[in-house]
Amino acid sequence: MEQQVDDVYAYVMTRYLKEQNDSKFESDAVISRILLAGGFTVEAEQVYEFPVSLHLPVHTSVTLGRTQCH
Repeated sequence: MEQQVDDVYAYVMTRYLKEQNDSKFESDAVISRILLAGGFTVEAEQVYEFPVSLHLPVHTSVTLGRTQCH
C-alpha cells in the first residue's frame, strides 16, 4: 500500500542548561533543520535512503546522553 509523505527533515539539536525562576533544567533546541526530500509517495516494501552531510564548527560540543565530548 502506498503512503504520501510531505517532507523528510534531519535536525541538528543541542541540549543546554537553562535557568528560570531560580531553577536550572536541561532543555533541547534545534540548531539547524535540513530538508532531505520534498513530498513523495512511499511504495510498499521499498527502502528509502537520504544521504546527508553537513559541516559543524570545529569547537561544536557533542553530547550523547549525559556524556559530553569536545
